[in-house]
Amino acid sequence: MRILFVSEHAVHYGGIGAVIQQLCLGLKQRGHQCFLYTGQAIPDEDGELWFDGVVTGPLAAPARVSDLTQHRSNRQAFSALAAAIEHWQVDLVHCHEVHRSLYTAAHSTDRPIVASSHGGVFHKRYRKKRVIRAYRAIGPRVSCLTVLNAAMADAARQRFGKLFEIVTIPNGIEDDWLNEATGGPRDILLCAGRLSQDKCYDLAVDAYAASSTRRQLPLVIAGEGEAEGEIIARAHANHINIVRGMPDEAAPDTLYLAGYQTGSNKRQLFARARLFLHPSRFEAFGIVLLEAMAQGAMPLCADLPTYRSQFPPPGYRLHYVDRAEASPWARAIDTCALSPELATWCRNNRQAVKAFAWSNIFEQYMDCYRTAMADAGQDALQ
Repeated sequence: MRILFVSEHAVHYGGIGAVIQQLCLGLKQRGHQCFLYTGQAIPDEDGELWFDGVVTGPLAAPARVSDLTQHRSNRQAFSALAAAIEHWQVDLVHCHEVHRSLYTAAHSTDRPIVASSHGGVFHKRYRKKRVIRAYRAIGPRVSCLTVLNAAMADAARQRFGKLFEIVTIPNGIEDDWLNEATGGPRDILLCAGRLSQDKCYDLAVDAYAASSTRRQLPLVIAGEGEAEGEIIARAHANHINIVRGMPDEAAPDTLYLAGYQTGSNKRQLFARARLFLHPSRFEAFGIVLLEAMAQGAMPLCADLPTYRSQFPPPGYRLHYVDRAEASPWARAIDTCALSPELATWCRNNRQAVKAFAWSNIFEQYMDCYRTAMADAGQDALQ
């Protein structure tokens, strides 16, 4: 079986990339071939590792179909994707996000289509009547639309009504993360992710500065991005020492900028964290929270509906902070860092996140693929 992934976002990092990578690895283990058509280029070495073929090409947008120039561009986008599908002799198309990827694929091929949204269904563009009309025309071409949680499923139904069958499949976590935590002194507070303004890591620095825990533990921020300058400025303003690199011997009252970490280095960093701070005010799915809990770190996060639907009590214990201000975050840090129940909370979280093992999540996607192929009258995937 030859499966094409279409993505309008970069896939060599971040949540969408992790999902596509894991799907490709699982499919290849079963003897299937995977191809990628993307609106954003990926490094050659990553493409060679995950896919049998990669094309970077244009993707159309339904929001601008009334504009003559864009309409011509749309037609070119349809032709380019259709050519790639024919070249690779694709059997099934899996679109990641619906604004450009799904719209383009549905106009480019009669192959079975599965679509997945990783947060895009929340966007206000899907309240526009002309956009809904555009999707109403392609709805019958789509076997199902997968979303990450109940909050996204509700948003998809509000936006699209009964145009698509909605299937909830959460993000998964690699088996390596579910192995026994590497242990260690739990001697850091940790933030990890893309350093962008919407992640609010400057708030984490201010909260750390206002906490009494800064006198016992350092703050480590792992990641790269355009917001690094603001993070450094906040640390200077709060008279916090700054060190670039991984913390060998964790010094208190210090901000470590650890850079982008992957693989075992990333897992070992998470395993050292006593608390994992995640102040982002918008997340479709908290994959980093899964990683933190799998390695025994207690998550402190913004109070978002997506988190509460994904991680319900009593199985999960997360500490939610309902205000984007330094003082409540500082109090949360001090309360959790010194709590006698912290070890129990972390142990229970580690047990609960095993439900998100990628082996389980992969089979849910395979069920969607089998249904799409069967609906098209083709042989089911093995």
